[in-house]
Amino acid sequence: MRGDLFVEARSLGLGGLFWSSRDALIVVEAIGERIAMWNPASEALFGYSATEACALTLPMLVPEPFRPRLAEELNRTRASGRVAISQPDPPIDLISLGKHGEECAIELSVASLGETLSEEWRLLVVVRDVSERVRRDALLRVARRFAVESEADQVLIVLLDEAVALLRADAGVVYDWDLEAGALIATHITDGLRNRSGPEKIRPGQGAAGQAVERQAAVIVNNYQQDSSAVAIGINVGTQAVVAAPLLHDGRLLGAIGVGSYRTGKRFNAVDASLLEILSGLAAAALIGVERSRLEGALLAARTAQHSLSNQLALTVGYSELLSIDPRLPDDLRRMASEALRGAQESAATVQLLQRITRLEETDFGVPGGSVLDLPRSSG
Repeated sequence: MRGDLFVEARSLGLGGLFWSSRDALIVVEAIGERIAMWNPASEALFGYSATEACALTLPMLVPEPFRPRLAEELNRTRASGRVAISQPDPPIDLISLGKHGEECAIELSVASLGETLSEEWRLLVVVRDVSERVRRDALLRVARRFAVESEADQVLIVLLDEAVALLRADAGVVYDWDLEAGALIATHITDGLRNRSGPEKIRPGQGAAGQAVERQAAVIVNNYQQDSSAVAIGINVGTQAVVAAPLLHDGRLLGAIGVGSYRTGKRFNAVDASLLEILSGLAAAALIGVERSRLEGALLAARTAQHSLSNQLALTVGYSELLSIDPRLPDDLRRMASEALRGAQESAATVQLLQRITRLEETDFGVPGGSVLDLPRSSG
């Protein structure tokens, strides 16, 4: 059988290069697109043996959303009948679909083999795995985006958008870690999950994100509908596969991210998990950078307030104290002086708290302009 294939490869002008090429080389029938031959590199990329591959058609090797683009390229080659093995047209970018549902970024080009419109008319499809380059370029792009963001909210939006796109997921959620509650709180959700009912808090061990927090490592759940830890919202929207990672910086847990797919047969792999961990690590570092910048600003404001108010408050406290114990004051005025003293002392204590800020903990009192610092928690 292998000898026959060698003979056929030579008859098509391919020779030994067909078998030794590091690129996946696939010979398909021009009409019908059934696979006739493929080399060892094709087997390594897609996971099918040569025997299994010959029962497939070429479109079965790409996910459904990418098949129209593949058909367009095949039709273009058939229409031109070009023989372009030595001078092929620029490849197109596609996604491959492996035997077990794994996906990979590829470049694909097509050339005509043999006499057109004959029974022997074949197409040579050249497929190159470019996933490493795509991941590298994406990480550089994300790092640059994080570097220019000055708002934590924007960092998380970038993280979610890039993670969903890079892992070819359908939806995603970013969670904040609530230290007091000991739980994850969803803060950023892709449009498809908005207005869906789900738990307000995700505990460690719950769902893929909760498992990632519990293990402090990326987690893959490729059979989400059957997973015992799955949360209701994930089951209700038909999630099939999820990969999640914690947002960690020097051992400090900031939150988590999870992205998922609704496609039957979609499987995330160890490369996806590693990539999400890198993205979440970059985001965590960016968040810490934003937090430190904000903290430095808050400390500067606190020092300015302390410098400006300390002497003024010292005078106010001193005079209020003298008035509150002056026997010449009527009782009703003495009570008012005591209240003024108490207010001045509380203001002085607030200024002292400003000097002891070590982190930024915010609360919303419903005041114009948004949230304010929770001083007791921020200086604890």
